[in-house]
Amino acid sequence: MSNFGYRALKLAPAAVLTAALLTALAGCDSNPPRPAVAAAPADPARAALAEAERAYGAQDDARALPLYLPLARAGNADAQFRVARIYTRNKGVAPNAVEACNWWETAANGGEPIAATNYGLCYESGKGRGQSYPAAAQWYRRAADGGNAYGMYNLGLAYEYGRGVTQSFDNAMLWLQRALDARIDSSDAADVMRHLKRARNNVEAARGDPQAQYDLAIDLFNGHSPEVKDERRAVAMMREAAKTATPPR
Repeated sequence: MSNFGYRALKLAPAAVLTAALLTALAGCDSNPPRPAVAAAPADPARAALAEAERAYGAQDDARALPLYLPLARAGNADAQFRVARIYTRNKGVAPNAVEACNWWETAANGGEPIAATNYGLCYESGKGRGQSYPAAAQWYRRAADGGNAYGMYNLGLAYEYGRGVTQSFDNAMLWLQRALDARIDSSDAADVMRHLKRARNNVEAARGDPQAQYDLAIDLFNGHSPEVKDERRAVAMMREAAKTATPPR
């Protein structure tokens, strides 16, 4: 038998085996499909908040409030803030100063600086809380320290008029300027600047600056906001300005 024939005989069993394996494998899926991954369950709290936000945006507070309340009680800061707003804006829910202040307090204690400003207003106005300038100033400071421009503004006013804190025009200047630097709303910036000017005039007048004394006297004589009309003090201030002014050469 030739070598060729011999080799053929030797290879025949292997070829048969290979064919048998290919036939067997043909009926098997070497890459079967993976089972479908179950979708993550929907977050009911998030869905409830979204529905509450839609109702709130549509000014339908009668619908929004019962959606927000469970979330607020569970510690959701956004819901707490909205509930407080709902109790002040009279859009389907009767205003309730006590409830509004309760929720401003909760949100403020959770670290919300705008809520701290609004809670301070509860004490300053006496609506929803007993009137207390010291408590108001305390919450304005928390709001200011948290970066809220209106907390800075209100704290500046507290120092300007000595409401709940020792009167200090220097501290008033500090916080009023910070309110401007924090980009308080343009609609209120002019008022902040008027109070800042008053505080600065009082500081400079006390240091003997004749121009500040004169400007302050004019504001006092005419009752220019935010000064209260006080003609007697205006005359005294004008005299001080005359004493310290440098006579023309």
